[in-house]
Amino acid sequence: MPNRNVSIYRKVLTPEQTIRYCRVIMRGKDPHPKKVEFRGLIFEADEGDYYLAYRNPRQKWEHVGGDPKAAKFAADKKRAELASIATGREDVPQELGQRGIRISLQDACDLYLKEIRCTRADDTVDLFNQTLTEFTKWMAKEYPSVRLINEIRRSHMLAYYQILKQQGLSKRHGEHRILPCSPSTAAKKTDRVNQWIRKTLGLRAGQGPVKRSDFPAECFAQEEVQAFTEDELNRFFAACNDEEHLLFSLFLNTGMRNKEMQYLTWDDIDFESGLITICNKPELGFNVKTLGSARCVPITDDELFQRLADREKKKKKASDFVFATRTGGRIRDFLDRAKKVGERAGIPREKVWIHKFRATAATGLALAGLGFTGVQQLLGHRDPKVTRRYLAKAQDIQLRDQIKAIRQQSKQRLQLVKRAHA
Repeated sequence: MPNRNVSIYRKVLTPEQTIRYCRVIMRGKDPHPKKVEFRGLIFEADEGDYYLAYRNPRQKWEHVGGDPKAAKFAADKKRAELASIATGREDVPQELGQRGIRISLQDACDLYLKEIRCTRADDTVDLFNQTLTEFTKWMAKEYPSVRLINEIRRSHMLAYYQILKQQGLSKRHGEHRILPCSPSTAAKKTDRVNQWIRKTLGLRAGQGPVKRSDFPAECFAQEEVQAFTEDELNRFFAACNDEEHLLFSLFLNTGMRNKEMQYLTWDDIDFESGLITICNKPELGFNVKTLGSARCVPITDDELFQRLADREKKKKKASDFVFATRTGGRIRDFLDRAKKVGERAGIPREKVWIHKFRATAATGLALAGLGFTGVQQLLGHRDPKVTRRYLAKAQDIQLRDQIKAIRQQSKQRLQLVKRAHA
């Protein structure tokens, strides 16, 4: 019989410099956003995801994301579930992962989205929401007899993949056709649907209607890191207004992620030391991407630093966010703004995205001589394999320049030899 006790822990870096599960200190009925306890020592941790610890019947650890409110909600839900099982009640609500679950497509979609909101980033939830809405409406039109999630077959999934490749589906889900998706995009959308089915029906990896091996291998291959060329950067910044120039110069100078820039506040910028602190902001609902993402980033461009200081004097009273809307909220459409600037600069929309500034920053610093550890620390990568992907671009450029120099030297030597024999 399961124990009804459910505790909230965080996986954090302890003062002993080891990553451990540490019990969260409760502030009334709510978990404290920073304080944790490990072996009798109470300390504050700025980063680390939340986990539920309970027995059912063995010890289990359940990841519930980086939001303390979501962790409390998940803990209350788990306690109610364990209490229902312990007392033998039959009115336990259907949960994701129960074998033999019979649930409609729309209900399964709503239940899945509600659960992943506690553990996944907002952008990821939006992607699943868009894909699952598109898929369920397409199924209702093409296969109206299929109403339950366990009635979805492999043939339905492959047909969905083919229709995405050949004709595409608009935001109105098949009422109007638009340009088809690339094989990679079509495969990734189908894979999201497959994840939803597996999670809802409690299936293991490889037990869904389709497998990744059903699609071309290149669809899930890790894409090569791409950076802007010097010519593209010159054209891009020449097409910017003052606000856009400051924003994208900061992206290029710091290598910050999109969400990190959205949640950047004036308190994060130390104008005395010239450092930007990137850390969790539980009060705003923002958490850094990984345990290694909390970091300090230097502002090395004196002109950019001065422009930020001037902006603080004018804008700080209006909003805590460095880049804010007229009502004081955070600006979220950095990608759309970048693509519009790219259009004005004559750069195709598909060649402009926010993460490309991050890759360009890393490539430029590596070419300038910054070592591997420095690039990893600046970008906030926990896994060194990710950093190596960024440095591979710099190595390719260095190799190209070396070969170009060698060929130039060979050409000059050949010209000297010809002159000597003339």
